[in-house]
Amino acid sequence: MTTAHRIELTAVLVCPICRADLSESDGGFRCTKAHVFATVAGVPRLVAGLEGSARLISESFGSEWGHFRHDVDRSWGQTVDERLEKFLRHAGMSAEEIAGKLVLDAGCGNGTLSEAIASLGCEVVAADLSDSVVAARAYFAERDGRVRFVQADLMQPPFRPASFDVVYCAGVLHHTPDTRRTFASVAGAVAPGGRLFVWLYWR
Repeated sequence: MTTAHRIELTAVLVCPICRADLSESDGGFRCTKAHVFATVAGVPRLVAGLEGSARLISESFGSEWGHFRHDVDRSWGQTVDERLEKFLRHAGMSAEEIAGKLVLDAGCGNGTLSEAIASLGCEVVAADLSDSVVAARAYFAERDGRVRFVQADLMQPPFRPASFDVVYCAGVLHHTPDTRRTFASVAGAVAPGGRLFVWLYWR
């Protein structure tokens, strides 16, 4: 599946509550069954609700990435180039092969890797449960960023089934209350013949 430049989000997203189609409405998104989701600072907040464990995860990582300085800090002590090289190795693709593809960075954190992936000439939708996506979008929007950031809960994902050529989910699933269920939700977004990479901290 190849994509045109700047894919419309409604082509790859659905309502996280009922899985119905979404359309942009009044600066936000509305599904055909009348569920409404706001867009805040350019980021669609496609979450059914932040309660219980979802709220704890969002607040914990939101706080962590809230202190991240995109122009100075490194993620896990690695440069962006080092992380991009690992991404390509994990996906089993060259930079030339990934150009033109549609990539989902599921659990994108501070968004630096997402933006680096997009620099290879592919379309990237970067999702995270925390407010890190708002800070990432604000930072990269000032630098002609290409990534489409969305706030999403991977346990109730807003991704249209079989939509993405590559789904990348590194260091995320084990933070959710049900790793297996979340894995199944994320895996469902991979298009036929596409690639899925998942990395956990431990077995």
